[in-house]
Amino acid sequence: MNRNSKNAFLRKKLRRIWSIPIVRIISVLLGIAIVAVSLISVFNKNAEPAEESLLTDISEAESANIPESVPEEVSEEPVIALPTPWRFTGADNLNSVIASDYGIIINATTRQVLGGKNYTQRIYPASMTKIMTLIVAVQSDVHINTEYLMDYRLINKYYLAGASMSGILAGDTVTFKDLLYGAVLLSAADATAAIAEMVAGSEEEYVKLMNSTAAEIGCSDSHFTNTSGLYDTANYSTLGDIALMLDYAMSIPLAREILSTADYTTPPTDKNPEGYYFFSTMFTRIDHDSVPGMTVLGGKTGYLAETKHCLASMAVGDNGEKFIVVTAGGAKYDPIDDCIDLYTRYYGESSETR
Repeated sequence: MNRNSKNAFLRKKLRRIWSIPIVRIISVLLGIAIVAVSLISVFNKNAEPAEESLLTDISEAESANIPESVPEEVSEEPVIALPTPWRFTGADNLNSVIASDYGIIINATTRQVLGGKNYTQRIYPASMTKIMTLIVAVQSDVHINTEYLMDYRLINKYYLAGASMSGILAGDTVTFKDLLYGAVLLSAADATAAIAEMVAGSEEEYVKLMNSTAAEIGCSDSHFTNTSGLYDTANYSTLGDIALMLDYAMSIPLAREILSTADYTTPPTDKNPEGYYFFSTMFTRIDHDSVPGMTVLGGKTGYLAETKHCLASMAVGDNGEKFIVVTAGGAKYDPIDDCIDLYTRYYGESSETR
């Protein structure tokens, strides 16, 4: 058979096979499948960039809602409970017991006034005023690391008034924390004035906060006209009220830390590379262990010609009970001596009953 005859024979065979229905169906399906695969390939090529673009848009949108840095969690300040009133009934008469003109001892744990001398009379609280100054300051919104540029006019005002000073130089920068320590440890009037400006804008506005806070914690016979305790007939308090202020201040962690500190040095400043050194006017006269069986926790001294020397302090006994003594109107060491005598006398009695 020649080549042409063979080709004709094969074409004839193929026409017969194609005429079988099942073969036609398979061929049609195969053609459809090839077309479908081609279409899918084309679609994927066109869709990939769009999908990439969509994912990019979503990613950018999500990142736009994420802050660049997550702020640190701010821990809530502990809620400080207001002090409960003192119980004055049954207090011993201390007229013949202490040398100071005024005195009171209180069991701060039981809230019982144990003894007193002229403790309901108004006195000029001198630098014990700074206990309330401290309370308002530590409960303000001013951060302890906020800086203050010491102003010459503040220094000059209180220097001319003969007030205790911090020694911070005019034009030097210190922190709010430095001023708090200066106000309490050195009894610095320039520090209290600076604190007032930082918190309330002026001493006048700050004093309003002092008076409202005093009323809030239960002081019934106190009024303040300045932050330092400089003499003013309208700046007065009673020993019971001062004890209440100290009790409340010692329940505030930062205030307690400051009132309990013997000395403090500020970080180096532009004008004082060594830092400013402050020492407690209280702990130069009384130590933490001055009373047997007790720890003197902290407090505040004061002096005015009209009030003489004064002291408010808190101590805790080995049995865990806390006591407050406030004395005023004595010679230089009378308030200290009376304070130690009263702690020893009344804590000793309290311990013997246990």
